[in-house]
Amino acid sequence: MKGKNFRGRTYLNALVSLLIFGPVLLGNGECNTFIGAADKSSDDALIYDVQQKINAGDYDGALDLIGRLSPGRRESYDGRVLEATALAGKCGLDFIRMAKDIVEGIGSKQLMKILGSNMRNATDFTPCVQAETVLMGIQANQMTPDDHIFLAFVEFAKMGAILAESGAIDASGNVVPTYDPCTDLDDHQAGHIGTAINIAVDAIAASGVSVAGATTAIVEELCEEIGTLPIPGDINPCGIKDPSAFTVEQRLMIRSVVQSNEIGLNTCGGSITNPGCICPP
Repeated sequence: MKGKNFRGRTYLNALVSLLIFGPVLLGNGECNTFIGAADKSSDDALIYDVQQKINAGDYDGALDLIGRLSPGRRESYDGRVLEATALAGKCGLDFIRMAKDIVEGIGSKQLMKILGSNMRNATDFTPCVQAETVLMGIQANQMTPDDHIFLAFVEFAKMGAILAESGAIDASGNVVPTYDPCTDLDDHQAGHIGTAINIAVDAIAASGVSVAGATTAIVEELCEEIGTLPIPGDINPCGIKDPSAFTVEQRLMIRSVVQSNEIGLNTCGGSITNPGCICPP
């Protein structure tokens, strides 16, 4: 699948170029640092070709080449960043455009409205899940602030793609008036919305950079508010990062968050404390 989501050399492409080619371009004391690249099947040559595919928006082509890397190189830090970049592109993430949409819209819109509109052409959020898995496989002590920001944006893309896939957003990027998260989000989608929120909040905190305005503070308050609701059972979905680990009650709360006005689509006319915004069992 070819795409035009990444226009020119986006932030991610530039980041990957520095990570992968910086040591090569600077040299390592060898007489010819490009000897390996002369062999078109070598890891260095494959990685160079992968970068060209990503730049051209040919994410499937890039992933095919990544599959030919040696196991060690594919599992390395630069290999994982490269693979996650291709998967994120396939999912539909345009880092620059999403960042611009968030900055311009966060003051007047709920985050999920922005993300759904940004990702309205997405039809499958699976590549976002795969990018998340690849990035979270990087050793914690190797993760840089840029990596954490990248992970947060992958989660943003995943949320937006799920909303688009489930019919929440029309072709113009607006919320569909008849959309009902209580019934239109299946368990698999609701679970991944929940993990996306939790992973994104932690990734933003780990980056040390302010991203998406006051969203992280709003989510923290939202978690506290959920904890005060007079509803029996373990209903608080905050902190869980395994989509299959949510209880039935927690998935109902995730759907309720999607329709409330804190970070959701504001389709129920109020906050999570409004009884009318709580999805029925």
